[in-house]
Amino acid sequence: EDEPFPGVGRLMADGRIVAVAWALDNATGKAGPTPFRVSSDGHSFTPPAPTGFLGQTAKLLPLDGDRLLCLYRRVDEAGLWATLAELKGDQWTNLESIPVWRGAAMWPKRGWNEDSPANRAGTRRRRIDA
Repeated sequence: EDEPFPGVGRLMADGRIVAVAWALDNATGKAGPTPFRVSSDGHSFTPPAPTGFLGQTAKLLPLDGDRLLCLYRRVDEAGLWATLAELKGDQWTNLESIPVWRGAAMWPKRGWNEDSPANRAGTRRRRIDA
């Protein structure tokens, strides 16, 4: 199925379009709170408002009703995170956030740990000798 707004926004069940963006201050190079915008007509959008998290490369998945799943790389903590949110009108409410993957923070800096959960589960990864 073709996406009506590839890489920009997602179509909710009620026809609204919701979009998130990576907020970056070009002068400092620091990320700001992840904003969202909503359109009910496909032409005009609400002013940017904060989602309540600091994330980069956020991707949205509309769920049932007014709920959304947002996956993103956190700026303030390592890893890939998932946030279940509710969008009532143009009000974004985070219901729950969990880490999906903790990134480099979950692996040793050199070599690899035979006792790590990934290795106990049979996951293979190459040895890193930096």
